[in-house]
Amino acid sequence: MTTCFLCGKEIEGKKSREHILGDSFLQLLDIKIERFKFNSSSEDKEYSRLKVPSHPKCNNGFGSRFESDIINLISSFDEKREFLNSLHLNDVRGEVDRLRGALTKWLAKLYLGFVYWEVGLPRHPNVEFQTQLSELLTDPILDLLQRVLNKETPLFVPSSLFYFKIPEYDDVELRFDFATGLPLGLFFIKFQGHLLVVALGDGNLVSEYFTNEQYLYSQYIIDEHKDNDPLAYLHPVSHIWAVRELLPVQPKLKFFNGYISNESRVKHRNRPDINGKAVNSRATEIFTEHASRFGAEFRNTAEYRDTQP
Repeated sequence: MTTCFLCGKEIEGKKSREHILGDSFLQLLDIKIERFKFNSSSEDKEYSRLKVPSHPKCNNGFGSRFESDIINLISSFDEKREFLNSLHLNDVRGEVDRLRGALTKWLAKLYLGFVYWEVGLPRHPNVEFQTQLSELLTDPILDLLQRVLNKETPLFVPSSLFYFKIPEYDDVELRFDFATGLPLGLFFIKFQGHLLVVALGDGNLVSEYFTNEQYLYSQYIIDEHKDNDPLAYLHPVSHIWAVRELLPVQPKLKFFNGYISNESRVKHRNRPDINGKAVNSRATEIFTEHASRFGAEFRNTAEYRDTQP
């Protein structure tokens, strides 16, 4: 990899290595030396070794300031629950918009980091998929994410963002979790009793189909099964991801003169129906894929009724 994941431009001369999951974030969660497996055939890696190339200027400038701001924001989550619970709504309150903007930027940085990491991974277990990801580096949405990421403004790519409060467990395997749904801009991260799920660059379409009713029901399921199903948080993740995959309208975003125009619904004034049965079926498959990472002892134990969008 010879391009900077923060700005997307070619790196000439000295190259820096930026943590995908910031060093301060890893320290906050006390997982800096924890190890993970990228897939069943790969060697264990430490989270602190997840790094991607960047310009020294991008890393030391924007990267350092941004990481500090995010740590301060995360540390105040318990005080901001009211606003966090409104992230998925069309809420125009200043505090909600600021939160949505800051968290979307952070999740975009993580998503971009993992795209670049997989593209540059030696001996990738799926070369065909790695090639598809390398082609994604020229995708307009990634270009938008990188343009916005480096600007000290509240501007962000229109994206559906959801927050859930989740229980905390002592088991080290359940303290922290994340995954990318490539190449659709899907990402979730779970830490310290918090779950963030985002569909980056979806033109806010997912939040139109995964409605507030589904959101509240998913939070209820997580709360209801906190004692017998530590993987209950994967249900809303799976449904949100399935909705994004099966959207009947495709996102359409344009960037010009420092402004992002969301034209996703220009030709669809009335919201087209989504195939609810297909969404539920796909969500079950996605849940199984995620749950399999934890082994049989953590497989689905909760009864999760269909939440048809």
